[in-house]
Amino acid sequence: MRPNLTIVFLIFITISSLKPWTNPIYITGHLKSNHIDTAIHLEKLYLVVKGDKKVLAKTKILKSGKFEMSFTPRTEVSFDFYCVGIGVDTIMIASVTSFVSDTPDVTFYLPARTKKNTAGQVVCLKCNKSDKIYSISYSDHQPITKNYLNSAGAIMQSIAVNKDFTDDRNYYKLATKYCDRDKVEF
Repeated sequence: MRPNLTIVFLIFITISSLKPWTNPIYITGHLKSNHIDTAIHLEKLYLVVKGDKKVLAKTKILKSGKFEMSFTPRTEVSFDFYCVGIGVDTIMIASVTSFVSDTPDVTFYLPARTKKNTAGQVVCLKCNKSDKIYSISYSDHQPITKNYLNSAGAIMQSIAVNKDFTDDRNYYKLATKYCDRDKVEF
């Protein structure tokens, strides 16, 4: 007895709709310093990609700045790339909503190159809005503090940074902006 092809097709469609069919993304690229301090050791850093606040992949950056990573997207709206490492805060370097291919070759900058809106205000890498962006200023007093400044330059919040280094040059002050909406530094 042969099964009805219509029933088999409907069962296939039902099963395939339960879990999205997506191809893995294989990313190759470079991380380049966008900072005046050229002593930043890229090989001691990791690149992390998050989607829906979950870590999708993590890879170590080579001394040359090269990296490779792969992950399989599911239902994520965006893919947020962060740089983390010894002496470096978790800093957002890019937010991507889609990839042009399954094997993109990308270049990221640390810290990220910021964009401005038509009013000349820096916009968040994630939400592309400027109304909740604060500048970060650093103080070299012990412990190092980060001050989030509003557009008028008034301190909105100060946070002490845990620092386990004896030499201030080992703590890189890379993030210059903070988005209070998305709670990210870039």
